[in-house]
Amino acid sequence: PGIHGEQAIPLRAVSAGEWMVESIVGVDMEKDAVYVTGTFDSPLERHLYALPLLNRRLLSQDPSDAADDNGMRRGLTKVMHALSGKGNGRSGRVQDAIWSSMRPLRLTIEAGMHSIVMDESCQIFVDTSSDLDRPTSSRIYELPYEIWDSSTPLSLKLIYTLFDAIHEDNSLSALPLGQPQLDGLPSGARLLASLPPPELISFPTSDGAETLHAAVYRPNPRIFGPGPYPLVCAVYGGPHVQRVNRSWSQCADMRAQRLRSLGFCVVKCDNRGSSRRGIVFESAISRRLGRLEVLDQVAAVRQLTLRGIVDSSRVGVYGWSYGGYLAAMCMARAPDVFSCGVSGAPVTSWDGYDTHYTERYM
Repeated sequence: PGIHGEQAIPLRAVSAGEWMVESIVGVDMEKDAVYVTGTFDSPLERHLYALPLLNRRLLSQDPSDAADDNGMRRGLTKVMHALSGKGNGRSGRVQDAIWSSMRPLRLTIEAGMHSIVMDESCQIFVDTSSDLDRPTSSRIYELPYEIWDSSTPLSLKLIYTLFDAIHEDNSLSALPLGQPQLDGLPSGARLLASLPPPELISFPTSDGAETLHAAVYRPNPRIFGPGPYPLVCAVYGGPHVQRVNRSWSQCADMRAQRLRSLGFCVVKCDNRGSSRRGIVFESAISRRLGRLEVLDQVAAVRQLTLRGIVDSSRVGVYGWSYGGYLAAMCMARAPDVFSCGVSGAPVTSWDGYDTHYTERYM
């Protein structure tokens, strides 16, 4: 039932388009806003967005009765006709207005991955974020009172910095900073210099159906020359996981950084089946595990070979858990590509694995 006891009716979709809403962090009826995190700008980033919740002025036929329930119901007919292409000659303009109203308003400014916790009143939020060249920080911000006023630039008020790794000396305790060229630098500069970010590349799958993203860790050319280099493919490839994004975790991948320091090129590629790309991309491996994932990892090797970065005759692969399974499948299905591999804790028989997981994807 509805608020007044009558049958509830759908008003409208709050979001639309080829992007993922990952979480709802707040709902503010007074500001007519729902706050979400998602991938509107890029599947390699996560941002905080505001979306119009009810958009009463759009739904009502007359702005003067925007708060009236009957006006909302009359406006609903207009919305449905506009979305279906029916109605009078104004329906096209109304449809454009409806879809444009669903365009999210981005609230987080810095690029990268943001995790948000918002208070119940939707006035302040904690933003924990990082980027490829920016270590993790946690800050408290205050939202402006009017977020839909397009006449003034949106401005968040920084209330307090809870943590900023680039200014914390103890964040360097585990790093091998005994290198003379780094000892004289400030702590933040030493942190960045010790863990150079990978290069993010994009390329099509072998069948051209999707775009893949990969992180490439190249050896220092001043030490190991311009290449091509031997390649190590660090794989996972299973559901629920994204390994390639704009976060500091890419720089803090110590195994990749260690292998790079030894002269190996390392690539991490999120094949079809990985998360944060939508249901079509993620469900592509359903009931056929170990096939498309291998093709996409091979596509990553081919791409780096074409770019002259790696030596295709010296390619290894390793992974753990689902990555161990995928590493084994890469060696079994593409022995002409992968010369050696390490398969850590792999699933070797799906009928003996966790039932709730296996039944979902098999």
